[in-house]
Amino acid sequence: FFPDEEYWFPFNQLEGMRTGSAAGNRSISLLGYAGAATPWVAGRFGRGLSLDGATQLGRIEGFAGFLETAPRTVAAWIKTTAGNAPIVGWGPKSPGEKWIFLVHGTGQLRVEIEGGFIVGNTVVNDGRWHHVACTFADDGSPNVTDVKLYVDGEAQTPTQTGSQTVRTGAAGEVLVGSDVQGRHFSGGLDELRLFPRALGPGEVKALAVADHQSAAAWHRRHFGMAPVDWQTDDDGDGAPRLLEYALGGQPWLADAAELALQPEVAGDRLQLRSRRLLNGVHELV
Repeated sequence: FFPDEEYWFPFNQLEGMRTGSAAGNRSISLLGYAGAATPWVAGRFGRGLSLDGATQLGRIEGFAGFLETAPRTVAAWIKTTAGNAPIVGWGPKSPGEKWIFLVHGTGQLRVEIEGGFIVGNTVVNDGRWHHVACTFADDGSPNVTDVKLYVDGEAQTPTQTGSQTVRTGAAGEVLVGSDVQGRHFSGGLDELRLFPRALGPGEVKALAVADHQSAAAWHRRHFGMAPVDWQTDDDGDGAPRLLEYALGGQPWLADAAELALQPEVAGDRLQLRSRRLLNGVHELV
């Protein structure tokens, strides 16, 4: 959990074509969902965003991205079997000016800036959830080859590079699941984060540790910047936020019946058991 985070999109909702950041100060508009198509599916944590690889995308309202040589980190959980699939992109299709974080045609991570690129070594389009990230910091001679790529918290070894000076330009709003070249992401996307600095390897690793959620991150993920209140029962199912967090429930879904504690007698002891809905640990165990 990083308190300087501004662009954190948990995607934990059930309906609608507009989704807010955890901090409550940014929104993504969703486009291309015709008819009864819904963006909201099971994600890596709670709900997630589904993209069809054809028409569906998001736009971060009023945000053109990190420009020129500004430091940056883009991170997300993705689940895809596609290649040439943009996760996040912004900037014009001019040498050094675009910034696209995507799944390469052969399945590894790639950052391309028009005229230059870097490709990692781990294949991520295997249909499983992976945490992916890219970071960039200006070292005085800003080049796309300075980008650091991470998969599931592990730094990537570049397998292909093409040198080009970074000078990211503005061209409308940041695109989610698409890019200026009209490509589209196919699959699931969750926990999108954009930081105005280059996270260190340890910080990226912390984001990728999927089975550990601090209480603060869980509360902010579901309730943004609202005051911390563990006693409220948001979905009216009889389980307050603290119990939802402790037992792996969803505070906006009436799932208390699945969380219910079951009494069991074992010899001279009474045990209470519950089937947690999420794997892993948290601060209460």
